[in-house]
Amino acid sequence: MRTVLYNSDYKTVHSPEDAEKIRALAEKLGNEPIEVEQDQWIALIAQFCVMGRAAAWEKLTNNPNQFEDFKKAVSLKKLKEQDDAYNYLRDVFELYRPTRFYNKRAKDIAEIINLPEVANGNELVLFRDLPPKSDYNEIRNMVIKRTKGKLKMKSVSDLMISLGLSKDVIALDTRVVKFLKKHLDYRLEGLEKVKTSRIQTNKKLYLSIENDLREICDHCRIELGTLDRVIFRYSSTNVIDYLLNQKAVRSKNKT
Repeated sequence: MRTVLYNSDYKTVHSPEDAEKIRALAEKLGNEPIEVEQDQWIALIAQFCVMGRAAAWEKLTNNPNQFEDFKKAVSLKKLKEQDDAYNYLRDVFELYRPTRFYNKRAKDIAEIINLPEVANGNELVLFRDLPPKSDYNEIRNMVIKRTKGKLKMKSVSDLMISLGLSKDVIALDTRVVKFLKKHLDYRLEGLEKVKTSRIQTNKKLYLSIENDLREICDHCRIELGTLDRVIFRYSSTNVIDYLLNQKAVRSKNKT
């Protein structure tokens, strides 16, 4: 898989081998349903906390009792009761450690709760009156606009999948980009190495990669959001490596 600059725009293309690898994952791992997060506010909080690194958030969520206490402490109602939501959040973050960046994330969240497009009193309204699921690009653009750009392409795409707003997007986070580099030999023309941050901050590049992956998924009969979750679930294990290595061995034996 590679991206080239074409007429001042990005064009991403894949090889038949790339598509076959996605097909192999779809056949073996693509039947598990995507869990829809019921708590939209906590899903939103999560996106801020995992920016930069998700390890702290995952550690917290793996402790059910502590996570329940955290959710109560950061409920929208609780935050709206505070005279100084920023300092309150910073103290909560320091106590529960859902992120390494206490100050920055506390500031971001304290700011968005005062946006009328995000919260009306104690009620979250960010995801109201969105376009139908098929209009995934417009959904994403609206959420980014409503949060005044506090959330970017990757974060909103992840939210859309988690909340069931659309399964036709992918969150190009570190795990997904690492998968593309390792198994599809992803390259960006003219660069030796492609940083995840470069993809996440360049909308045209992001959409080019996403569109090509969507094309592969359409042919393999797997939703793009499902591929996202397959990579997320199994990238920290040897499952994907094993499946694709086995496929490579079988293909080699046929020749």
